[in-house]
Amino acid sequence: MNLEVMIVDDDPVFTKIAGLMLKMAGFNQLQHTCHNGQDALEILVQRSSMELAFLIFLDINMPVLDGWGVLDALKDYPYKKNIYVVMATSSIAQTDKDRASAYDCVISYLIKPLRREDLSVLLKSEPVAVFNN
Repeated sequence: MNLEVMIVDDDPVFTKIAGLMLKMAGFNQLQHTCHNGQDALEILVQRSSMELAFLIFLDINMPVLDGWGVLDALKDYPYKKNIYVVMATSSIAQTDKDRASAYDCVISYLIKPLRREDLSVLLKSEPVAVFNN
């Protein structure tokens, strides 16, 4: 199974920097950048396959469709077992952390700005590590 990385955030500066940081940390997979949740879901539908997994770095607050809307939509995604979500947000609210942890697909909650150390740990942890052998 192959892994593709998706960065979903309405801030173009963040998506550019995050993409570079991910590559520097060792995430060498194909990257997709989306500026709202609706665009992300459209890519997932277009690229859906049993042979493809996605690691999604997802912001909470975005126009059109926010991160919570994406997470709710993923519950009905046909290959939801192939979706791993890292919340990448500026929200430090415990209620947001608790809400995110209630979704099976959420594997991590990172506070912006992203730190190289956090990405290195993520790269070496399950389930991400199996794609980097």
